[in-house]
Amino acid sequence: MKTVLKTQKPTWVFWIVFVSWLILDIATKYWAVKYLKGQLPIVVIPNFFRLIYHINFGVAFGWFNEKSKIFLIVMILALMLWMIWFARTLSWEKIGINFAAGWVAAGAVGNLMDRVKQGYVIDFLDFTFWGWSYPTFNVADTGICVGLGLVLLLEWRKWWGKTT
Repeated sequence: MKTVLKTQKPTWVFWIVFVSWLILDIATKYWAVKYLKGQLPIVVIPNFFRLIYHINFGVAFGWFNEKSKIFLIVMILALMLWMIWFARTLSWEKIGINFAAGWVAAGAVGNLMDRVKQGYVIDFLDFTFWGWSYPTFNVADTGICVGLGLVLLLEWRKWWGKTT
């Protein structure tokens, strides 16, 4: 029996979420450069949340910040190839998948645009939980993480078998 790959494509929901989230990411990074760069952090909620200008030469949340540019390029290319393959397996008929994939794609494109244009990504959201400082991140990182989490939640039954 021949296996047929899905050829479904993202719906208009994906594109609206993608464009909206990308614009939000670009606008908030612009705001961070204009109002946070060279300034003291803005404390929003004491001992919990502040806005701070941070340059990230690594990948998500500053991981691999000290690695070579070649390593980062290879890693980004491998991730992009994986995302293309991964997108072919999604249930595009589900509206939630379109939302989630739109967030992931916009986040990836937003951070890639920064990296290509500037050589780094601008992060500015900084949280502290019970004395532990979470890595500074941005709107694009949020879209990637929340989107991937939602995809896993929506697709897990298909991937790991349906339970009765």
